[in-house]
Amino acid sequence: MQKRELIRGTLLSISLLFTIGCSTKMENKKVVNQKKTECFKEIKGCQQKRVSLESLLKQKPIKKLKKVEPKIFKLKTVGGRRIDIIEKKKGFIFPQFPNKVVVLEFFGKDCHHCIQEIATLNRLYKKYTNQLEIISIQVDGQMGKSFAKKFINKHQIKYPIIDENGSEDLQYSVRDKYEWRGVLPYMLVINRGVTEFSYLGKVDYKRIYNDIRLMKRDNFLVRRVK
Repeated sequence: MQKRELIRGTLLSISLLFTIGCSTKMENKKVVNQKKTECFKEIKGCQQKRVSLESLLKQKPIKKLKKVEPKIFKLKTVGGRRIDIIEKKKGFIFPQFPNKVVVLEFFGKDCHHCIQEIATLNRLYKKYTNQLEIISIQVDGQMGKSFAKKFINKHQIKYPIIDENGSEDLQYSVRDKYEWRGVLPYMLVINRGVTEFSYLGKVDYKRIYNDIRLMKRDNFLVRRVK
């Protein structure tokens, strides 16, 4: 009898252990399934948000950026002739002087070095009559028509001079583009909308002549501003 009860008790204990183990596995499966369901809900929620965002983007069309119009400087010479200068990324364009190299000079009527440089510019203008144009911007106070006429005749200037009055915006543009600080004379050599050379202070004829000659020889290849 005792043996039978002992065997019965042992079998009961074993069956109880199996039952507990099975229930634990079932509970674990429920937890895993619950987590999977929660994760699925979160993913589904994100998808819903994404769809709603895309639908909003479709409802509101993206505005196209407006093209930035180039600056146009409408200037007049002391003799009343109009000259337009269009600002470009790498220089300037001169509609009145197509297919020409343009020397844009900034000078002062009371600047000693500027006065000395007039002879150099006159010589260049004569040398490259059909290929080069010189535009001189007077930045040292307004000249006035009577004074300008006497000044031009005295120094036999062959190229146009633009008075300071009305050229301020162009001066600011040159200052910002090339970090010019107002030192005179200051000169830019521009070809096909690209500034090829710049000169700060007095420069002699030989240097400018050689630079322009090199541009002609190299078929006006773009060069860095010095």
